[in-house]
Amino acid sequence: MEFTTKVQLNKPGFELSPQGQMLMMGSCFTDNIGARFRDAMWPVAVNPCGVQFNPASICRVLQRALSDCPMVETELVERDGLWHSWLFDSHFSSADKAEVIRNVNDALTQTRNALTQSSVVILTLGTSWVYRLVGTPDVVSNCHKFPSSQFERYRLTVDEVVAMLVQTIASIREINPEVRIIFTVSPIRHFKDGAHQNMLSKSTLLLAIDQVCQVVDRVDYFPAYEIVMDELRDYRFYAADMVHPSEVAIEYLWQRFREWCFSADANRATDEALRLRSRLNHRFLTADTATQQAFRAQTDKLLAEFLSRHPYLRPYFL
Repeated sequence: MEFTTKVQLNKPGFELSPQGQMLMMGSCFTDNIGARFRDAMWPVAVNPCGVQFNPASICRVLQRALSDCPMVETELVERDGLWHSWLFDSHFSSADKAEVIRNVNDALTQTRNALTQSSVVILTLGTSWVYRLVGTPDVVSNCHKFPSSQFERYRLTVDEVVAMLVQTIASIREINPEVRIIFTVSPIRHFKDGAHQNMLSKSTLLLAIDQVCQVVDRVDYFPAYEIVMDELRDYRFYAADMVHPSEVAIEYLWQRFREWCFSADANRATDEALRLRSRLNHRFLTADTATQQAFRAQTDKLLAEFLSRHPYLRPYFL
């Protein structure tokens, strides 16, 4: 007897391989799945411009990276002694204006390089609610605790989301014509908007992505949102805030994603990489014993042999 409604995964027209670079951008759910890829040593750039929750912010920062136009100090804003960029989250903020400029421009360069080199770009959309600076057309990525009177809050329409996604994909393909795009919708519910408004927001994203998949080639959708809502609807699959998925849920989504699009070789390499990662994480109760030294030597040997067979993989954790 089945005690869950299994979401059918329609196989895409490609298989994912670690031999090609990837770029992942979007909500904090991107960080969760991106960490799995990095543990498996895949060549992936994960949110180089920080967390971006809505499609307008994601498209805006991607277009800025593609423009190859560095940010200048006059674009920053100051509050309580800290300098901020409306394009980036607060991790880039600092009391040192020059440091902010250096870090955001490094992130834009990293993003442009990843867009140029990646065979796959994965974009995770979190919400269609946005904050726009009053008197401007600019949607901000983060309000940085500025007064609410400086922003207009509204929900993007399906047509607006479709237009910005189609335009951004076209811009990416001007420098990388063969890149494949994968969309997901974050399963993290924005309950501060209320249950109904959250559903309207997610529905807007789902309808927009569906339209984009129909009109643009080499664009696919992975149903992370549906898997959590249907297969993992029990609250035991949520973190203590009852909104974010638990580690168990994130691991389940990772396995379902692998089932959806990994090649057989990719799955084998990933399993082996994760076993090596587990060995490297092993901690002994006593320090620097002969047994520990032998274990480390054997692990280093296994890792070196593994990387010789898979030279495109990157052990970020070393």
